[in-house]
Amino acid sequence: MIALCAYSINMRRMVNIRSFSGKMQQSRSENSGGCGLLENAPGGGSFGGARRWNGGHSQQNDIRECAAPATLPTAKIAHGSITRSIRPRFQRLLAGWLVAWVLASLGERSSRAEGLDSSTNSPPTEAVDHALQKSVVQIFSTVRLPSPYKPWTKEAPTEISGSGVVISGKRILTCAHVVEYASRIQTQDNEGGGRINVRVEYLAPDMDLAILKLEDETFFDNHPEIQISQVMPGIRDSVLTYGYPVGGTSLSLTKGIVSRIEYAAYNYPATGLRIQIDAAINPGDSGGPAVVDGKMIGLAFEYLNGTQNIGFIIPAEEIALFLKDIADGHYDGKPSLFGENQTLANSTLHSFLGLDPATEGVIVEKPENDDPAYPLKKWDVITHIGGEPLDNMGNVGLNDNVRVFYKYKVQKETTNGLVPLTIMRDGKERKINVPVTSSRPLVMPSLSGTYPSYFVYGPIVKSLSCGGRTSNPPPRKF
Repeated sequence: MIALCAYSINMRRMVNIRSFSGKMQQSRSENSGGCGLLENAPGGGSFGGARRWNGGHSQQNDIRECAAPATLPTAKIAHGSITRSIRPRFQRLLAGWLVAWVLASLGERSSRAEGLDSSTNSPPTEAVDHALQKSVVQIFSTVRLPSPYKPWTKEAPTEISGSGVVISGKRILTCAHVVEYASRIQTQDNEGGGRINVRVEYLAPDMDLAILKLEDETFFDNHPEIQISQVMPGIRDSVLTYGYPVGGTSLSLTKGIVSRIEYAAYNYPATGLRIQIDAAINPGDSGGPAVVDGKMIGLAFEYLNGTQNIGFIIPAEEIALFLKDIADGHYDGKPSLFGENQTLANSTLHSFLGLDPATEGVIVEKPENDDPAYPLKKWDVITHIGGEPLDNMGNVGLNDNVRVFYKYKVQKETTNGLVPLTIMRDGKERKINVPVTSSRPLVMPSLSGTYPSYFVYGPIVKSLSCGGRTSNPPPRKF
């Protein structure tokens, strides 16, 4: 290629351009029976817009420019015994094209070399994908749900299936609703081996997460743990979901993008981040990993009924908080800041509260606790959580492109059961520490994965529970 480039440059040095006042020198073939033509398309002076010459045959292999304007000069290029008449502009373009082609070829070779060098530091894509597939397992559960009308008994057994993924510590991570109220749980890998009995070690119905342990831990000798991402994915990032949906028995993969990241309610009273993806999530995929760049960014757990391609995953950040919580052998739940807020987007509210127009935050409309000792009061304006400022909609920055409700920061800023807030009260700034809890008592408490208690009074049987896991059910589970 370098020799070809040098040849094109030497050709340019041999060009002898001669101007003519009235006539243009033309090279004609000895046999004038035909005209060989290389003609530029209308509006084009480039090589790409030229039409191939057609017509007759020239004994001296000449190219006749029949349509060239009479005022343009010609360039004669002598190479061996071949003499051609070519426009100087076309000849310059040809030389430039050859140089660009050579440089592009060298760049492509350099890129390939860099790719080979980088591949020595990371495993091939096929190896990563194979390891991922071996870490995803299928979960089979025999479930007996509580009976709200006959609390002394249980519903008839039901067989359901879901997905799970191997994580560190020789454990399997899945969704709570896959194994909740299960009397028997088994797992099976993608290679179709025998089913292995497992048991629930930790259950978090509020965040829909569960940890399973196997009776035979030799299973993990051939099933590596998945790598969990420490970085929140970006909007439009490509994502792969792995799982065992209905309609087949082998591992299924679907591809999509990250569509939305938001702060949302899980099972009462838990709230947290939730990632929306457009990859297909179907019944049976629940508990399967969602993967970006070979690392798990979350766990598939629900889809929005009556819609298409709106599925949700539990982010890796929420999973990490769950794993940190159970490290002491007990699940305590997510800390939350309860109470009601009002936006500060109305300028009249600024005047009413005596605030500077540049002040941003949210108004405390109803504190969680009416106790006089409770730090937050009605009409307080929360301007910061930790060191993070709030806008007038109550949102804080998650990354460069995403903003979420400020209560998301509670789980990150809480220390010893207290979350630091900066508020405006009576026109003055104050810094306070507000206690947070993981539960909020209700008149009719939720079952949270347990069976209801009851008492018998003569012919009357009264259940002491609401008979449900949630007061406001989330989108359809599978």
